[in-house]
Amino acid sequence: VHLTVRYNGEVVDPFSGNGVDNSCAASPSPNDGLWNAAVQEAFSYKNGMILESGFSTTIVKPASLEAGETPAVPNSISAPAVVFYARFINLKKGDQISFNIIGPSGEIVANTTKPLERNKAHYVAYSGKKRPGGNWEQGLYKGVTRLIRDNGVVMQQEKEIELF
Repeated sequence: VHLTVRYNGEVVDPFSGNGVDNSCAASPSPNDGLWNAAVQEAFSYKNGMILESGFSTTIVKPASLEAGETPAVPNSISAPAVVFYARFINLKKGDQISFNIIGPSGEIVANTTKPLERNKAHYVAYSGKKRPGGNWEQGLYKGVTRLIRDNGVVMQQEKEIELF
């Protein structure tokens, strides 16, 4: 569902009360916005959040995730790639995202993005590896993503799959 809110004829972010040019303000005031106090409390502004994460056999496209399409999940040792992705909202300039993929014998991917150059209302990131010569090792694979702000972990999600 896509919802546009207008106030006095202008498109605004109902959580911050700002126009669309300012809707990704780094620190929206909790007292601003178009909601009454009870609604503000129930739907408080989420300042940096992981909406979803998961495994895929290919690079995921933000539009596909927004449309609710489910990426092809690796389930076989012959999968062409193991990719771990995450979808975020309300990121701040300077935020970083880290990914780890741990296979049956240990870590196969570990990286952290460069700090974001600007605030981002919506962001999709991923990390992964193409199938090595031969096949993947059979067993459990765990993906971990972390949203890092000011050198601290704001949020973390983990998912597991098993390759047969």
